[in-house]
Amino acid sequence: MDEYKSYLYEHGNGYYEVIDPGDLSKQKAIREKLHCKSFKWFIENVAFDLIRAYPPVEPPDFAYGAIQSDAEPALCIDTLNKPRHSQIGLYPCAENLKQPQRNQNWAISWRKDLRLSRKRYCFDVQQQPPNASIWLWECHGQGGNQFWFYDRHHKWLVAGKHNNHCLEAEPKSRTIYINRCDSENPYMKWSFGNVNDTALDMFFQQEPKYF
Repeated sequence: MDEYKSYLYEHGNGYYEVIDPGDLSKQKAIREKLHCKSFKWFIENVAFDLIRAYPPVEPPDFAYGAIQSDAEPALCIDTLNKPRHSQIGLYPCAENLKQPQRNQNWAISWRKDLRLSRKRYCFDVQQQPPNASIWLWECHGQGGNQFWFYDRHHKWLVAGKHNNHCLEAEPKSRTIYINRCDSENPYMKWSFGNVNDTALDMFFQQEPKYF
């Protein structure tokens, strides 16, 4: 993999560095004897779709950190320590909204989904409003029911690329739902711990590439 091995190590959370590959001198000699092309050539000329779908260095998140309810500032979106395939809701906010604990550390990633930061679990909408629940599901990276956009003007978390559906807080039951966006509804307003204004300005100008 030549220089690309560093990207593999970076995404392996320390797993690959401790594996002993053994003596590779014979394999390297064959590669040199046959004048094989580099791994970089393979990536750029043969597997170019792979690099678009899984870039070695991922673009920055559009927004990340805790997601705080503007109507109920003491409450933030939390996994509630539930496993995947469970509904998520609201819980008292972490002290540090920019770098909260894992249960409240969310991100709108470059794939335009809303996921646990650096994890593979995403906000997933599996039914239509009114009061559509939010589930924590494996990220599929294909948009659709996992597409999310942060509207900074209204402070809305908008679900779906062509929908007028927004995330709404229900503080009494500490739940969250998807309903039709309403600019007069204070429970649809949310604040992220960190917002990448530069990236959000380009949100609809650059579409992620998929297979």
